[in-house]
Amino acid sequence: MKRGFFLVFCILLLGAAVAGLGFQWYLKYQQKPQSVEVHSSGIDVRTQLALRKNVETASDDILQKINNANLPTTPQYKQTLDKIVQSSNTARSAEDVEIVKKNLELLSTRIDSDSLLAQKNILLEKASQIQQKSKTHGLYFAALEGYETEKTAAVEIDGITQTLYQQKFDSKVSDTEVQKTIDTQLQPKLELLQKSHDDREADIAKREQERLAFLAQRAAQDKQNKSLNVQAPASPLPNAPKSIFVSITNQSMYSYEYGIPIQATPVVTGKPGYETVRGTFSIYKKEQNTILRSPFDGIEYSVPVSYWMPFYSGYGIHDAPWRKFFGGDIYKTSGSHGCVNTPANVAAWMFGWAEVGTPVVVD
Repeated sequence: MKRGFFLVFCILLLGAAVAGLGFQWYLKYQQKPQSVEVHSSGIDVRTQLALRKNVETASDDILQKINNANLPTTPQYKQTLDKIVQSSNTARSAEDVEIVKKNLELLSTRIDSDSLLAQKNILLEKASQIQQKSKTHGLYFAALEGYETEKTAAVEIDGITQTLYQQKFDSKVSDTEVQKTIDTQLQPKLELLQKSHDDREADIAKREQERLAFLAQRAAQDKQNKSLNVQAPASPLPNAPKSIFVSITNQSMYSYEYGIPIQATPVVTGKPGYETVRGTFSIYKKEQNTILRSPFDGIEYSVPVSYWMPFYSGYGIHDAPWRKFFGGDIYKTSGSHGCVNTPANVAAWMFGWAEVGTPVVVD
């Protein structure tokens, strides 16, 4: 009896051991690992949350840039930003996430670039306006040189900005490098444009003060034109300290100080086929006792003159000792080869009065 009971006990104990081993095997080999929570888009929740946070931060920064820039293209920027945000909500892979980040960076760089270009365009338009003001005040050379300097700077800004955006598009530069380029290359050129404007406007203001002082002095002497007894049309450059107007129609040349005529003389301009060039120019040098030679093929001449004041290429004002008469219709049959032939006494006076840089208007 005891032996039978012991045998049953051993069988039960063995069964329990086998059951225990079987359960351990089940836990080890059959139980499936716990799954990670996956977002419906295909990327894990942690990545999705991080992306959403990055997008929100970048969106706030970009919206601030958009509002600060105040550009005509603002609606397009906002539409682009909305599309990028929408794409972030449907990102399905790590590659999609990187595309969203790249698009945000490109949009930010584009806004920076467009903002700088807008500043450049405003400054360049201002440069053009200052150029015209400079000319009317007799600052002809300064107007040309200043405007060319500013146009060159503007072209360089365009080139740097385009290169910068392309490098950003090709992932060749970081945000830090973009900002460094803006700070070290673009911003200084914008400041150069502004300084050029300030310098030229200061020159214009100085000339205006000189003009007003001159007019006050002349008014104190007597009525301006009557005291001089010089009849002349209105000066094309009334604010210039000194200016010269050559009228091809009247065959006359007039000299002005701040728009007041102080000298008028008949002249002979270019004959048909060799007309005197029209436009606004400036005396660029003065020479005495020189020889003028023909610049034309098939035409030979070499004439000595006492006073030579060129204002454009080979066109200039000079005395013409071979002429006895000036003005009228002489230019139609016996005109010059383009220069302004002037009576000797007037040429001598003008040589002493005019300066290099004195504007010359021919019309």
